Amino acid sequence: MGGPMARHAAASGRETVVHDIAGADGAPCPTILRAYDTAAAFADSDPAQDMIRIYPFVRDGAS
Repeated sequence: MGGPMARHAAASGRETVVHDIAGADGAPCPTILRAYDTAAAFADSDPAQDMIRIYPFVRDGAS
């Protein structure tokens, strides 16, 4: 995974690897949910980044 979230995760000593997209029933897999929670935590530290970091997960699930 690249981009601002990955760089922030690397800088904070956390590692988030997203490689599986959905569970067998089509629900978001635990990895995606963990990535969403991680993005939300980063957004809490910088509210201006909220939609930048979370929107891709919301958008991809709604398409």
